[in-house]
Amino acid sequence: MRFRAQVQSQKLDSYTNKKGQVISRQLLMMQDKSEEGGRLDMPFEYFLSIEEEGMHSVSLVDQFVLLDVTALTPAFGGKLRAAGAIVEVL
Repeated sequence: MRFRAQVQSQKLDSYTNKKGQVISRQLLMMQDKSEEGGRLDMPFEYFLSIEEEGMHSVSLVDQFVLLDVTALTPAFGGKLRAAGAIVEVL
């Protein structure tokens, strides 16, 4: 399914394990702004893939994107995490 979403925040996802701090990929917090049909009420997380990090090196905060979602899974703290690909920056 495709979402028209607005990027609310963008940060590096990092956490600390027993070997120290681990920094992984860019994490986007998005809000569904689809105009037709129902939309998600709560914001959801989306990790940029390595290829997408190269294509979208500038900040995406406050921009609209067309997101092709293949899966929505529960994440830490009751949030939703989307998997898929950014089709277009609107």
